[in-house]
Amino acid sequence: MVGSVWELARILRTRRLASEELERIRNDRLRSVVRNAFDHVPYYRSLFLSAGLGPDDIRTVEDLPKLPITTKRDLRAAGLNNITARWADLGSCVTITGNGTTGEPFATYRTRSEQRTYFMLFMASLLSIGFRPTDRLCILGPVWPMPRRIHHRLGLFRRTVIPFSLSLEDQVRRLKEFQPTILWFYPSVLRAVMHYLKKPLREIIRPRILIGTAEVLDDVLRDRLNDELDADCFDLYGSSEFGPLAWECHAHEGLHLCADHFVFECLDSSSGSEAEPDAHAVVTSLYGYAMPFLRYRLEDLCDFDLRRCSCGSAFPLIGPVKGRENDLIKLPSGRCMSPLALQTALKRLPMVDQWRVVQESTGDLIVELAVNTPPVGQSFLDETEQEIRSLLGEPVNVEIRLVDFARDGKLKFKTFVSKIELPDSEARAVERSQDRWE
Repeated sequence: MVGSVWELARILRTRRLASEELERIRNDRLRSVVRNAFDHVPYYRSLFLSAGLGPDDIRTVEDLPKLPITTKRDLRAAGLNNITARWADLGSCVTITGNGTTGEPFATYRTRSEQRTYFMLFMASLLSIGFRPTDRLCILGPVWPMPRRIHHRLGLFRRTVIPFSLSLEDQVRRLKEFQPTILWFYPSVLRAVMHYLKKPLREIIRPRILIGTAEVLDDVLRDRLNDELDADCFDLYGSSEFGPLAWECHAHEGLHLCADHFVFECLDSSSGSEAEPDAHAVVTSLYGYAMPFLRYRLEDLCDFDLRRCSCGSAFPLIGPVKGRENDLIKLPSGRCMSPLALQTALKRLPMVDQWRVVQESTGDLIVELAVNTPPVGQSFLDETEQEIRSLLGEPVNVEIRLVDFARDGKLKFKTFVSKIELPDSEARAVERSQDRWE
């Protein structure tokens, strides 16, 4: 408990630093994790040597591009013993396995001290958003290991977890019983709850803060929540490998990067240089030693926001995360675009509980909508179809289908599915998923 309080105080103190001092801390931490990786992790030692580098070649954040990018496939191929530090006792480490929405679950190993930092980074993010000692925090979606502490027994910073694996009836019952003042949710799980209710969410709970995480918090859902609840809505971007990478502040001008614990790059996939919108997220952990991540490419698309936030924080901004790198609509000209660009059209439809874009080919797009009552008129659908064609800007056949709400055994729901150039096994999986809708 004392260690957690000390770690939290350290994190909060760092977040008040000026830009120059923050950069000094980042570079000190970078040199430390680089030296550990070179000396104790066979994969990274080999990666450095193959690039003609030694640990002294990476002294500052500006030196990082000298090092090749690492992917999840690279680490999996290298094997656990080669990607973890020789000094680490893996049996006593905390193991976190991602949800595997890409079909390839991946385990991350952290020492107890690193795991404490992981959780305190989340706590610091919550505090910056507005978590108060008297609040009741409800996490709707994943099952989180949350040991009870002394302050919980005193009724401070109360929290509960409502797993998505419960029936919707039980989820609603527990929400009503707990009456959260802060609701931290996975968007696809909250969508299912809202669809089940068939009435505004404010009739069962009235939180003052909403926090969407783990999936894209799209504008369709955000606008719906703004209509149904008098609450401030925030986006928090994180991953199982790193923890909280970025979060919205009350200015809502973008997501602040957790710059004291990560180096974040937005890179073009082909050139590896800093890119404009829809760039790939490449992250270096400044606190991971047992299983280091140096220039590790996540499968997310995002872009830097070069403005300084009006809140005054020295932590830089990124724009909202736009989804996975393989979640892009491919157009006949070869141009790609995020399916989130279609939100402008989808927001005009009343009571959209769920949406999904399915790309049959570069010239054929299906937009599936699960809507609540009252039924959507054909004129709305025709106008929406025309607006989507206009947004695409190319000759693409667009078909809108009204479908039943989909809820299967997976935690996260994919809002974009492409059938272009999929292996036979993946294509068959997509077809089975479609059957659940139709």
